[in-house]
Amino acid sequence: MDIRRLMVVDDQQGVRFLISEIFKDEGFIVAEARDYDEAMQIAEEFMPDVALVDMRLGNNTDYDGGDIVKALIQFKPDLIPIVVTAHSEPEKINKAIRSGAVYCLEKPFDIEKIVGVVNSFF
Repeated sequence: MDIRRLMVVDDQQGVRFLISEIFKDEGFIVAEARDYDEAMQIAEEFMPDVALVDMRLGNNTDYDGGDIVKALIQFKPDLIPIVVTAHSEPEKINKAIRSGAVYCLEKPFDIEKIVGVVNSFF
């Protein structure tokens, strides 16, 4: 089996931890980032295959998940970006898709669904 690398970008430590543990159990190597700057720094070293990115980051920056997805794709064009959001506001989902997200998952997410969506790309 190929090594699969997943990066979780979420401002909430508990969410990052939960998603990380789920995907470690699925055999992924996982890295975590809490904001735009950390995501870009980690991506450069980690080179993720897939990124699960929270659309609305509450860390008082000018960046949201769509900005992170767009930057990650520019950096690594073969990245599989998936947006996770607790707010299914049409403008946020549209921005995520315009930014290059291949899928949008709603919080609270079903563990089987998030694992199924990610694994469907491999």
